[in-house]
Amino acid sequence: MCIRDSHTPRASSSATATYTAPWMQPSPPRMHPLQRAQASHTAAAAAGIGQRIRQPFDDCMDQAAISRQRQPWKQVYKALWQSGLDREATHFAWRLMHQGLNIGSYRLPGMLRAGNAAGMAGCMCPASSCAGLGAQVMPLGTVGFLVGTHITSSGPLETHLHAFWECPMVQPAVRWLWDLWQQISGQPPPLNPAVLIVGDPSLWSPPPALCLLWLRLRVTFLHTLWRLRHRRRLTNQPITSPAVVAVTAATLERAIRADFLCATQDLPQKSGLGRRWFRSRKKQPTLGEFVRQWCARGVLATVSGTSPSLTVHIPTRIPP
Repeated sequence: MCIRDSHTPRASSSATATYTAPWMQPSPPRMHPLQRAQASHTAAAAAGIGQRIRQPFDDCMDQAAISRQRQPWKQVYKALWQSGLDREATHFAWRLMHQGLNIGSYRLPGMLRAGNAAGMAGCMCPASSCAGLGAQVMPLGTVGFLVGTHITSSGPLETHLHAFWECPMVQPAVRWLWDLWQQISGQPPPLNPAVLIVGDPSLWSPPPALCLLWLRLRVTFLHTLWRLRHRRRLTNQPITSPAVVAVTAATLERAIRADFLCATQDLPQKSGLGRRWFRSRKKQPTLGEFVRQWCARGVLATVSGTSPSLTVHIPTRIPP
């Protein structure tokens, strides 16, 4: 899965096929508690030993293997749940980690079985940098359009790896995100698609004080990219790296201003509705927590004055 640390992020086309994580493995087969109790009762009756039909349920042995298997990813799930991201972005990140997005590679087998040529074309990358390549002859074994004895394609297949990493339209925006993180922490993440797409902590983790910020930047960037790709299919508007950067910066600015408002004002009291109308998974942040999360090195925002005032200045310049 590792790639060369070049200036332009690239990865091999087989990266998605070779990458696996513990949570991708199916759960080991387990016996239902009623079946286990019935089997135990039957064995005891065959041996001539009296035994109570109802026994206290103990599933520790079955759960032990699963707990050991998924322990490294509990922290990832917990951080995503408590990150403060909106519901749509959290749902998107959950599906992305499980490779469950409605992406071209997911739709293509059904389109091939139905012989839907228009649907097959919709499974290719919608970016103009890829769609403008025209028909290409693809090697045998690669999914494409069957025309006579040749397999051709109108562009690269839209896979998770291509949509969020390999697409030429995405690469400048990824460089912007890497450069932004270097300004915040002083060191960019390794150029690895698993670091961006699923945030694999076994490959790289940011400093503990910046883990939540990296999660919000990464998920906001990926969710923006996914929304713009869908907008391209619905409105036929071209998707570009500056557009991805601009929308990501605008989304981050709204999140920063919303968190600052929650940290500096008592919204339940001002609304007059009471606190039971403002239930949330996350407790109300303090101004100090807000500064530690969003104001690292003053790159994204700064807070000044005795009566706190917020200044948001997210850089949007894409590095060459």
